[in-house]
Amino acid sequence: MNPRPRIAVFGSVHMDLIAHAGTLPEKARSGMAHGFSMGLGGKGGNQAVECAAMGAEAFMVTRLGGDEFGRSLLSSLQARGVDCSGIEVAEDKQTGASTVLSSPEGYTSLIFPGAAAAMKMEDVGACVTALAPLHMLLLQLELPESLSVAAARAAKEMGARVVLNASPPLAMNEELRQLLALSDIVLVNESEALALAGTADVLAAAKVLNSIAVITRGAAGSSASDGETAWNEAAPAVAVRSTVGAGDAFLAGFCAGLCEMKDLPSALRAGTRAAARKLSS
Repeated sequence: MNPRPRIAVFGSVHMDLIAHAGTLPEKARSGMAHGFSMGLGGKGGNQAVECAAMGAEAFMVTRLGGDEFGRSLLSSLQARGVDCSGIEVAEDKQTGASTVLSSPEGYTSLIFPGAAAAMKMEDVGACVTALAPLHMLLLQLELPESLSVAAARAAKEMGARVVLNASPPLAMNEELRQLLALSDIVLVNESEALALAGTADVLAAAKVLNSIAVITRGAAGSSASDGETAWNEAAPAVAVRSTVGAGDAFLAGFCAGLCEMKDLPSALRAGTRAAARKLSS
């Protein structure tokens, strides 16, 4: 029996404030929601929870504020099986939050990163190093790229794979170039692939990025390439309740699948199944 994969996530954890509607309002218009919810959010937090749900040993590295949101999020992560020993608490800072408008057709959000954005590079690196040994480190672009570079360097020093979910898309800069150079796997959707690699063709993107490329394509499924071969996985038909968190579920399923089954086609299938469950839950 293979040991459980040890996967750390460095990134954002914030309180999601979500309004659920049948359709999203047009620009400068108001609309009516049929429901409201609040709870754990942020790409980092979502990915850590999904990794734990996939059976991995999931570790979260971030910073929360010493406020009500921070205490609630820490408790929520722990209750969902995430190891929180890599989380700092800054008593004098605010915890991040996001306002989300969600419908079956998609969602839009505004994010306040809060305490996590003020972390220091040396603290991030030390937190990641303290979790050794790791199989993988997952990163996103909701926090300053310099912090993710520090986390990636610490992970590479212990021999862990670095997986970058290059979202939300950013203009190319020196720190992002460093981060891409440290990444073994880059996961994006089609629009992010176009922005980052200039192409949504997964084989071409892998060559441009000099890494394994994974592209999610919504209802059209997903694809992956190591620069020599490309694989495609169709998405199953499901009744979509919400698209919030589906990309994070895919990433967690893909990473856990790659740790356990080793090959890209199997990892794609695992990611696709995880996303389908999230879409219909």
